[in-house]
Amino acid sequence: MNNMSKENPVTRRTMFFGGYAKLPTGITAEELYKVVGVGLEIDPATGEIVDADCTLATATAKKVFRQIITGRRINADMEAIVGDLRAYYHGAAQKALITALRAIREKYRATCLDPAKRQPGGDGGATGEGNEG
Repeated sequence: MNNMSKENPVTRRTMFFGGYAKLPTGITAEELYKVVGVGLEIDPATGEIVDADCTLATATAKKVFRQIITGRRINADMEAIVGDLRAYYHGAAQKALITALRAIREKYRATCLDPAKRQPGGDGGATGEGNEG
């Protein structure tokens, strides 16, 4: 059975991207996972982060991470996301989260901004997202 049913149109217009980065030694998440995993649900046409999750050890850390990035655009807002993570997330995994997000941004660019791979119905980032370095 197809899980992309008519009851869930959001899932059909979004894509999942995952990224990983090595965690610093000696923190709980590193003892559990060795790497931080970040998963983002992204609207491929706009780059908007619709939902987010990560393998941090506490629910509060996951919540703060989600609040910082949800509603932002993975490509156009990356430097603002990084700035907010540096300003408001002071956990030991901060640098690893940023590294994982940058890996996801590169996957998004390769998948959604590459003209040969653009999604049907999407403009592939014609909102100016492809203009940053």
